[in-house]
Amino acid sequence: IHITHRQGSAVVEIKAENSVFQVYAPFLRIGKKTNKVALMRKIAEINFNRLSLTRITLRDDMLFFHFSSPFDLCLPEKVYEAIREISVNADRYDDIFVNRFAAEFYQPVRKTEPVEKLKEDIWSYIQLIFQEYKEMIELFKKERMEPFYWDALADSILKISNISYVHGQLQTDLYDAFYNLIDTGTEYKSRIDSAMRFMDKLMERSKEDIMKDIYETDYLLAMQMRCTPERRKDFLMKYFNNLESYKKKDDKLNMAFLLEYVFLKIMFDYNLDSEVKNIIEDVLVEVSGMDAEKGMEKLYQTYNDLMTPDGGDGKEKKKGFFDKIFG
Repeated sequence: IHITHRQGSAVVEIKAENSVFQVYAPFLRIGKKTNKVALMRKIAEINFNRLSLTRITLRDDMLFFHFSSPFDLCLPEKVYEAIREISVNADRYDDIFVNRFAAEFYQPVRKTEPVEKLKEDIWSYIQLIFQEYKEMIELFKKERMEPFYWDALADSILKISNISYVHGQLQTDLYDAFYNLIDTGTEYKSRIDSAMRFMDKLMERSKEDIMKDIYETDYLLAMQMRCTPERRKDFLMKYFNNLESYKKKDDKLNMAFLLEYVFLKIMFDYNLDSEVKNIIEDVLVEVSGMDAEKGMEKLYQTYNDLMTPDGGDGKEKKKGFFDKIFG
């Protein structure tokens, strides 16, 4: 068996021969201007701290991800996780290494830009997110509701990240900003300040600068993980106690923000089936602009519906504005 597939600028090769299963993915080249010392230091950090089944290796001037295992040790879940680890991280780190260390892409990214009307819809949606973020921050400052800064930041970053056309450096920057925001190992105020600086810089970027990273490209596996009904329920259950605590206190605002975050986060983490994704997108669109009490009730009902084994109504629907943006 020999399968080759593009993953952004990387090429993922899957081989099964001589009783050995291998995944090999060249994704970068070292050029004359590359900061080799800093790059190799970062690769060592990733190999020891970020990767579990695979490794980044240097051969001549080429960097590639690699996984190898005898057939008798190739459990299906292990093979899937190895392919996913390579695919996701090759797609993630190529832009980082090119921009920070002047490495070179292994191959140019094959980009398919959305049609002009959809591009304008995406740009309008991003501008709407920016506007809502600014209004929330201004309101929370005025009302001395600083604890809600986190909610405004997390929801805004996730909304942009969940646009299916977001790739390249913009995707990397959004992922870094979000994971830094939720990093409980860092002092809370520092995380908030860093995320607010990120949003300020992002909102200052020109349309041309942002839209250059809005496109479709080839990929073997999506960034999100597979989502079974059991995984979906486990994910939702993680927030059950907090929701019940807010419910007992009749704290509708915190409930509304937490529920919106839960739905945005599950779309960020998991590759949901179309029915579940449609349900979530529909309720998020429906509650946009509602007051906290009405919005919370609809979000909470959807949360409870998705806790059931099927989690959907079994109906397909015609694609609308947000479906096209989220893919």
